[in-house]
Amino acid sequence: MREFDPTPAGLILPGGKVAKRFEGGRLRRVAWKVVRGLHFHHTGEVLPEQWSTVGVKIFSPDEKPTDDVLAFASRTNSRGAYPGVFDYKFDKFSEANNLHYWLLLLWDRLIFRVAFHDPDCGCEKCEADRKAA
Repeated sequence: MREFDPTPAGLILPGGKVAKRFEGGRLRRVAWKVVRGLHFHHTGEVLPEQWSTVGVKIFSPDEKPTDDVLAFASRTNSRGAYPGVFDYKFDKFSEANNLHYWLLLLWDRLIFRVAFHDPDCGCEKCEADRKAA
């Protein structure tokens, strides 16, 4: 409930509206959890809860997605059953050490880009993650 503010910066919003604030760290954890679940659904492989190579970028409705997001979105098939509510796309790039690249689209408004190293990656960061687990 702390995320909702009926008087942001002392302003009274019209029509009983409230401002909704988002915790970036929480949204990133949720996006990673969703990707982990969908990855398991498609591959049967369980991804680690903590994986230091995970990068999550959230694009607000007013923010233009980067060129990599636009290119990936235009050439990759949608996987979501209800695209207006939730849609997603993903691929794995063997030429980039099996980099996993995901796009999540919520309510046709919010875009989440999630990229991470393959769990079998042999880089130092991934080796350290495996040893820590």
